[in-house]
Amino acid sequence: MDTLSDQFLTVPAAARQLGKGKMTLYRWIRAGKVSTVTFGGFLFVTRGEMERLKSQAAPAKGGNDVTKQ
Repeated sequence: MDTLSDQFLTVPAAARQLGKGKMTLYRWIRAGKVSTVTFGGFLFVTRGEMERLKSQAAPAKGGNDVTKQ
């Protein structure tokens, strides 16, 4: 299960789109840097949150500097 409709991505699917490892994304979630929603015990990242992460990572070439706005 990688997506739940077009609006939500699983953490592994979101990590692939960001070019990061899934454990990195889980650490960002735990640190409060990435917002998620939970359905049926599964974590999902919204498309809106993905757009925010992509726009933040674009200027900073490294992408490890994701912070919550």
